[in-house]
Amino acid sequence: TIVIEASPARHRSLLVTAISFGGGAGAGVTAVLYPLLAPHWRYLYLLGGGGILLALALWRWLPESKVWELTAHQHKPVGLLLRPEWRGRLAIIALSGFLSSIAFEPGGFFGGFFATRQLHFPPFWVSAVLFTSAPLAVPGYLLGGWLSDRFGRRIPGSVFWALASVFAAITYSGLPAAYWAGNATWTFMDGAASPITSAWFGELFPTRARATASAIGAVAAAMGGIVGLQLVGRMEPGFGLGPSIVLLTVAAFIGALVLLFLPETGGKPLPD
Repeated sequence: TIVIEASPARHRSLLVTAISFGGGAGAGVTAVLYPLLAPHWRYLYLLGGGGILLALALWRWLPESKVWELTAHQHKPVGLLLRPEWRGRLAIIALSGFLSSIAFEPGGFFGGFFATRQLHFPPFWVSAVLFTSAPLAVPGYLLGGWLSDRFGRRIPGSVFWALASVFAAITYSGLPAAYWAGNATWTFMDGAASPITSAWFGELFPTRARATASAIGAVAAAMGGIVGLQLVGRMEPGFGLGPSIVLLTVAAFIGALVLLFLPETGGKPLPD
């Protein structure tokens, strides 16, 4: 939210890309260190705990955005979001996040398990898939940020999310080559969509409730992930793990199409 409020409109998505890149780099460090530390993988939590100290540093020294300082805060955020001009947008991003996570949460969670149990990949191959796929998020971040700042949020964001669901389905289609190729393309599409939707969702709401809207969307996505994991648990005995997740990607594809009901915000001033 702070990055969105502090960025110039024409470079907002690209600057959000920097935050996405940082998160991807952290995940990449984990992938590198895990086999070196195993079986003592819990040491990674000590390393991750350094984020607590960084959070305190941000709280102390990161300046407040000028947009926030210049905005009147006489309304409660939730009450503001329930007004007619905002509640439709909030419902759409919550529904989209919920539907997308129904597939993407179990898809990410069961990746290594599926490769080992269903495709009979040895541990080295599973690691090789991760090592070759994860770096593709970086060009995805850059492409998504560049396209979004030049051609808007609505079409690129919806298309990349839809393609991510398609390649998630390919990943779990049951073929070793499809698993490898699907992982790589899924990672790339997800990386491209992330900075676009982050900037887009922040631009949709007024400053007085921007972070609250983002939180509501995150909670809806978490609920979708819970539902997705429960559905896989109930579908897997009858359909198998791969086909179950493939079926759930339909929900993620619909979640991407739902975003088309949102207005374009690229390059426009932030709502007050």
